[in-house]
Order: sequence, then structure tokens, then C-alpha cells
Amino acid sequence: MKELKVVRLLLSLSQEDISLCHDKLKVNRRKTMYELFKNILKISPDDLEKELVYLKVFKKPYKEKDDYIFRNECRLLLNEVEEILVEQAFKREIKNKTNLYESFKVKLYQKPSTYDLYEDEVGNLCKKYESTYDWDNALRFRIDLYEVSNFYINKYEDRTKFLGDFVRSVCRYTIQSTAQKLAFGRMMDANYAFMQGELHWEKKSEMLSMDDFIAEVNQVQTPLTQTYQSLANWYPNFSIKNTEDLVLILEQLQSSADQHVDIIIEEKRRLLFLIATNYSMSGNFEMSDMFFKRLFNEIPPERISNPAYFKANYITNLYKMGKYQDALSSIEQINEYVGNSELLKSRYHLIRLICHMNLRDSKALKALIPHDFSEVKQDYKIYYRLLNIIYFYLEGDIEIAAEDCQNLIRTKIVQEWDRHFVSAIDFIGDFLNIIAKYEQLKKVPEKEIKQLKAKIAFIDTHEIPLVVNYGPYVFFKKELAVIDEI
Repeated sequence: MKELKVVRLLLSLSQEDISLCHDKLKVNRRKTMYELFKNILKISPDDLEKELVYLKVFKKPYKEKDDYIFRNECRLLLNEVEEILVEQAFKREIKNKTNLYESFKVKLYQKPSTYDLYEDEVGNLCKKYESTYDWDNALRFRIDLYEVSNFYINKYEDRTKFLGDFVRSVCRYTIQSTAQKLAFGRMMDANYAFMQGELHWEKKSEMLSMDDFIAEVNQVQTPLTQTYQSLANWYPNFSIKNTEDLVLILEQLQSSADQHVDIIIEEKRRLLFLIATNYSMSGNFEMSDMFFKRLFNEIPPERISNPAYFKANYITNLYKMGKYQDALSSIEQINEYVGNSELLKSRYHLIRLICHMNLRDSKALKALIPHDFSEVKQDYKIYYRLLNIIYFYLEGDIEIAAEDCQNLIRTKIVQEWDRHFVSAIDFIGDFLNIIAKYEQLKKVPEKEIKQLKAKIAFIDTHEIPLVVNYGPYVFFKKELAVIDEI
């Protein structure tokens, strides 16, 4: 009995821990557990026998058939005592371990409305950890900031700059941490050599040379290193044609790692989201929909820290599939998660407008398009102006639509903010000018139709998927198809 884990743990406890367990177990509804606890501590270790303890706890003699009951009671007591002690230790850690306290404190600001404060908190913590040579904690907080930044930094240039700063931080912290650990290892190796000499042993170093160290690092193969390296090879060759490579990376991660490990769940979430989004960008909307559904079905809700961010791409794919009413319904369901985030509010408002554009609902467009474009976020201004042009087009005010589009093309705003879409916006301008010129769709000459088709063929062949699937461009491309049918 003395070799039982629960007995060994109880006999090792301090008086303070015994008192804590006593008070907790005394009020536990399972009275036999409390009796078992008391008697293990009360009976002298030399006299601890299963039969005696069983009699004291259950008030009847022990029989062989009762062994399961006794072992189960010991198991339950062990689990309860461990839980009590771990909870108490955790409370002590929170008070004594500054970095643990700071981990919880900084997460208070991981919200859309306080993201700037979160950035400041992480920046201050990293400076503090740098000054105390705690490179691993500095790196940990930087990584957390990177993961959260994806939700709140919308402008592509800003995200690119942020990512560059992040990569430089990762390199610097990793180098500092590795150098520190290697130096510590060399010190221990020297101590080891000294002790070998004291014992008159043959001196043998366990430290690797730097070349050997780098070679060993490059040979490390874990599910995580394989995933990261595969993604590192994938990004430079990013295209609409290699989404299947991402699927292979996901399958490799799933087949080689414990799916219940936190960091594996995080990487699976990243891959599912990347695959679904990439399929959507490439125009394979059905596959995108399947992987988005896998994301929301296979990843626990508590591991999707910002549902509105992840759902935005899913709902975008819904309208690309032509499921405009489903997209609008999904927006209503996700509204509670948007909160005060201006970024997410702006994005969902734009998605609503795009759905109404495709439903040809000019009244809804008029109600939702802002009257004053100066209040619109800079990176959304061009899209809103195009939606306003589409509103006039749907209302039959073709000349106004064409004039507004030419005014937009003449401004510097397209080149400065949406230069990727210059060809698409030029096509829209040409389309509207032709319709304004001939007044009726059926009057457009075949020569003009062929010129517009040639522009479409060039865009669809030479431009990136982001342009090919650009909402206003797709809208007018469909309008040209209607003309072709007349």
C-alpha cells in the first residue's frame, strides 16, 4: 500500500498542503474520499495495509472482490488532491511569476477597440524582456502580436511593413537566445571536463562545433518543422495553381502529429483558412466553401479567437458563389462578434453592398452607400465610388455613371491605392462609355463588343486572381454577357 501513488503523494505533503486538502475534501460530497484521506495520514506508514484502511473507510472487512472499489477510491482521491494542489500552485504562480501575470494582463487588450493599446503593451513587455536577457518570452509575445495583427491591420502596405519588423524580431531574438544557451552549454561542458579530470577519466566533450550544430538543426524533423518549412517553400511560388500543395501540407500535418496538441490545432486552423481563402481567390468557390466548413467544424470554437475575421472570407466566398441571400443572412448571424471594430464593420458593410449590387437592388445600394465619401476609409473609397457608379447604372442614368467613372480614372487615387485594379476599372469605363454612346444595349455594334471581349480575355489571362474576381469588374463582365445574348 505504501507504494501507491496517492499514498506517496500524501505522505510527502507539507502541513500547509495537508490542511488545504483537508478543508477542501471535508466539504466534498463523496465522504469516503475524505475518510480515505484522513486514514492514510492518520495510520502509521509502517502499519498502512489495504485491509486496515478499507475497514476504516468503508466500515466493513476487505474482501478480494472489493479490490476494484478500493482502487477506484484511491484513484479518485489522487485526482482530487492533484487538482487541489495544482490550483493552489497556479494561484501562487500568478502572484510570484511576473511573466505569467503579464500574459493574462496583456490579453485584456486583444480586442478590436483596444488593439493600439495591445501593441503598446507588447512593445513595452518586449523591451523589458530584452533588458533582462529573456529572449524567449520576448519572442513569445511578438508571435502572439503577429497572430492577432492579422485581424486588425487591413492595409496591405501596413501589414507588409509589420511582417518585415516581425521577421527581424524573430531572427534577433532567436540568435540572442541561441547564443545564450550555447554559451551556457559550453560552460557546463567545461565543468563536465573538469569533473572527468578529477575522476581520471578520459576527457570527452559533448558540445558540438558551430558547423555540426547548424547541421543538426537542419536535420531536425518534427511535424511542426516540416509544416513551417513546407510553407516557406510554398509562399515564394504562390499562385492559383498550387493550392493543392497546401492541401498536401495539411494532410502531412494531420497524419504525423497529435491532433489534440494546442500548437497543432493552431497550425491546422492556419492551413484550413489559407487553403479556403486561396481556393476562393483562384475562383474555385466550391472547394473554398468545403474547406471553410471544415475550418468551422473541425476547429473548436474557443480556438477561433475572432470569428468575425474568419467568417468574413467565408461570407465573401458565399457571394462569389452567387449565394447572396445566404451571405446577407450570415452577416446578421455574425454581427454580435463584430463589436466595435471599425475595420470589421467597414468590411461587413462593404460585403452587404456587394450582395445588393449583385441582386441589382438599387434602393438598398442608395440606402447603404455613404453620402460623403470623405468619411469612408481610404482603402475602401474606390470600391464605394464604383458601387455608386453601379447604382446610377442600375437606375438607368448611364451618362452620369460613365462620367463618374471617367472622373475616377483621371484622379490619382486609383494609381495610389488600387493600382492592381487599373485594367479592370479601365474596362468598366470603356463599357459605360459604349453603353452611353449607343443608349440601348441591343444597339451596340459587334465591333465594340469584340473590343470589350478582348479586354476581358486579356484581364482574365494576364491579371492576378484578385483582379479577375474583383466585384465591380465581374458585375460588368456579366452585363456584357447579357448584351451578347440580345
